[in-house]
Amino acid sequence: MTWPTGTISTTNLDAGTDSPASARADIKQMADNVNAIKDEFQDGDGAKLSAIEANANNYSHPATHSISEVSTLQTALDAKVDDSQVLTNVPAGALFTDNDTVYTHPTTDGNLHVPATSTTNNGKVLTAGATAGSLSWETPSAGSTGGETCVFYVDSTSGGNYGGESTAPYRRTINNMTDPSSYYSVSGYGITLPAGTYMLEHLQTVINAVDGHYDTALANSNTNGTILSSSGGGGGYNEIGTQNEGIYAFGGVFTLATSTTVDIRGVSGYYVPTQYFKLTHIVAQSGGSGGGGADLGNLEVDDTELSVSTTDGNLYLEANGTGIAMMSNQSEVDSLPGNNTRNLMLYKNHSSTFGTRHYSNQILVDAKIDGSESDSNSSSDRWRNILQVDLDLNGKDSTNTSSYLSRGPQNAFFTTVYNSGSSSSTLGNANGAQNVLTAKTTGSGNLTITESAAHSASIETNAGSGTTLTFDTVYGYSSRGFSEGGSGTNDVDKFCHFHARGGGASYELAFVADTTAGQSRLNDIFLQNKSSDPSLRSNGSHIYAKDDAGSSEVYVQDEAGNVTKISPHNDAGDWEYYSINKNTGKTVRVNMERMIRKLEEFTGETFFDED
Repeated sequence: MTWPTGTISTTNLDAGTDSPASARADIKQMADNVNAIKDEFQDGDGAKLSAIEANANNYSHPATHSISEVSTLQTALDAKVDDSQVLTNVPAGALFTDNDTVYTHPTTDGNLHVPATSTTNNGKVLTAGATAGSLSWETPSAGSTGGETCVFYVDSTSGGNYGGESTAPYRRTINNMTDPSSYYSVSGYGITLPAGTYMLEHLQTVINAVDGHYDTALANSNTNGTILSSSGGGGGYNEIGTQNEGIYAFGGVFTLATSTTVDIRGVSGYYVPTQYFKLTHIVAQSGGSGGGGADLGNLEVDDTELSVSTTDGNLYLEANGTGIAMMSNQSEVDSLPGNNTRNLMLYKNHSSTFGTRHYSNQILVDAKIDGSESDSNSSSDRWRNILQVDLDLNGKDSTNTSSYLSRGPQNAFFTTVYNSGSSSSTLGNANGAQNVLTAKTTGSGNLTITESAAHSASIETNAGSGTTLTFDTVYGYSSRGFSEGGSGTNDVDKFCHFHARGGGASYELAFVADTTAGQSRLNDIFLQNKSSDPSLRSNGSHIYAKDDAGSSEVYVQDEAGNVTKISPHNDAGDWEYYSINKNTGKTVRVNMERMIRKLEEFTGETFFDED
């Protein structure tokens, strides 16, 4: 039974004059609809409606709930962590398990916090104590590594009023203006400095001296050489630099071998103007009583980088006496070839392994033409690394010679291979020196090199006016061969003084000599057999060897391709003339011995003179 949906007409029911007979059908429909509604409610919907309380409204579900609205939720959370931590500290998606633990920061050495700085540790350094985990803020000692700065000025209280001295004030009262490190000790005329290297800078002159002189010297009254590079002056006091040179002359950097009290004095009796100075401790003295401290001056050290602070400044690495200036990954050197002092770039690895390319020391030029440059044809377009020996004989002779040409000046390349083990070793290749020219394109453009060489050699001369420069014998290339030594056996299988190996070029030549160097002087020439006649070349002919009936024979080939054998013996040992004419296509082979024998028979003369 479905719920009635149609509307019953009241046309025959809304007036007193309506006929009951006409309204019968409408009344019957209303009775049917009421019965249908009754049946529908009897199937269950009636019970649903009867369960609705009086004054009930439509239900709206809340968007949020408090923890208390969810049964047992608060108890479950209390067993884990604080509810505020869940809402604020735990990342989204984090899960808690029964195995979770609370982090506790370790208190062992290496895991401690830096002590509080408070307001009384300004300028102090963090210092480790004698026991593990002991840390404290301490004032730097006299052996500080540098960086302490003091600003001070000198006034005229020791020599009359400002600018009106009647006698030369050789030294001035020193007044400390600022010294945050408490490193310097200033008293009266002097500043007491621990051993180390310092920089003294002039900041400002307040009043000129009466004589107009401005130069001053840093000096001390001791004669024990505690100020390095001093040579008297200033009334017998030791000055920085040479005599009569003040701080302006020597650049303001000086080194003290021991703790010394120094003062400001006029140079050679001149007056000292009232002025401000800044004194900076650069580095602590590391040598003994004889000096040796580090004079950093304009050098800057940043972690592992050493640089020069001045614009376009030079940087020099200089050893002392017979010492070695060395750049190395190791601190010691086992041995060096020869017996004289030298500078060294060293890479040492006594745990080297196979399977790795070892490019140890490298001198590199990395240049790129600026994009604003125009094309050039300048003879100054040269990018090069230079190994150079300059020797001035100064009018003297050194006449010893060697067949290896190993005397006199030279740039030498040495490669040493040795076996220190008890087992025999085999090495596939070794090379005393290798020159490689590499060309490549890394963009979309092409590259053309007009003329190039992997190795080139020349002798250059430049005789001065009125002099003669003589070369007795000159080699563009000289190969001496093997120099055998030692008490064991030196076994050399084959030695080639020059070896040319074919590559991928379409036209390869082992030797090329232009018209000015066309002559060659050789002992004997060994010609390796070719498998066939060579390809034709313009403006030249060939001489070569090839197999002829199992015997190597020598041939010549002219520009036209005509081939003639010039080692004229056939397989029977007879002298013969053999030639191939490319123009006629004919091959001519003449037994010269038989032909001359017949000629002797005809003429009766003897043409053969046999031994």
